[in-house]
Amino acid sequence: MRFRNAMHITVDNFSNVFKMLAYRVITGAIFMSLIYLVLRLGLNRILASGEMQEIKRLIKDFFPSLFENGSEWIQNFKAASLDFLHLLGSKIDTIVGSVVGVVALCLLFRFVNGLSVFAVAGSLNDRMSIYARTGFSQSYFRNVGRAALYEVIYVPLSFAYDALMAALCYALFFLMPAALSMHGLVSVLASISLTVTAVCAIIPFLMGCAQRGESVYITDPKGELFEKLSPYFKEHGHYVKAVNFLDMAHSDGWNCLYGLDKEPQLAQTVANTIIQNTSGAHEADDFWSRAELNLLMALIHYVVNLKDGSGKLLPIEKRGLGDVYQLLAHQSIQDINR
Repeated sequence: MRFRNAMHITVDNFSNVFKMLAYRVITGAIFMSLIYLVLRLGLNRILASGEMQEIKRLIKDFFPSLFENGSEWIQNFKAASLDFLHLLGSKIDTIVGSVVGVVALCLLFRFVNGLSVFAVAGSLNDRMSIYARTGFSQSYFRNVGRAALYEVIYVPLSFAYDALMAALCYALFFLMPAALSMHGLVSVLASISLTVTAVCAIIPFLMGCAQRGESVYITDPKGELFEKLSPYFKEHGHYVKAVNFLDMAHSDGWNCLYGLDKEPQLAQTVANTIIQNTSGAHEADDFWSRAELNLLMALIHYVVNLKDGSGKLLPIEKRGLGDVYQLLAHQSIQDINR
């Protein structure tokens, strides 16, 4: 008996789910048509404007520009985007009306779909409780009152929840990084070498950082981002430096001992970083590595506090790791003590 009832429930449930799917396809087509009509009527002037046509033209030229002058395409796209944003600002009332209409239709679509779910649940409940074969249509119209009352409460609550989650995601991924950057924290970005990815995601992100005045470190193995974006960053008041370990003659330098005379506790961090990255996996914590660490720390403290005859600190250019190496290579302990 139980097996037979279970089989009946399975067959009836399949039939009801199929009917609910057909119901959703039909209602979805109707509401998609209504949404298209609302957008077409509200945004027709914007879509037919010259600014929109220029955006479409630039999108078509995106892939050819990857193999030609990508920076020129970026500048043109930026100018066209600004013109398009000005157009949107002048049509804000039309846009708001269209958005409100689309949101209202989406909520109504949720409401209508909820009625079908309630109908399937009612049919299944009848089958479980009184072993009655209640059809989808019969269950739909019999429970439409209770279902409508439930959906009137559920749909606004679910919409409020979705809006809250969207606001939290926006704050987490956009507002919070911008706020952290304004407080002096540095954004670190490891770029991907694929040109398509760089143009689609990385370059717009970096241009936004330049406009917001944020400091950025970029890993750029091919040098493409430096070539395309260094003029843009300079135009926005940034100091652009490039560290090229393959061609040191054409590379900017960085003195990692700068500021250690004022923050001597960082000397251990610098020395430990050098030892850890120049030692083997089993050498970092042995006796000789610790001795090297102590010697390097002592020499760093000595070099960062080098003074001239008048008792003033030497220029920072004469207090670097090169001077530490010179001490190790050419001077003895007696010479240093002198």
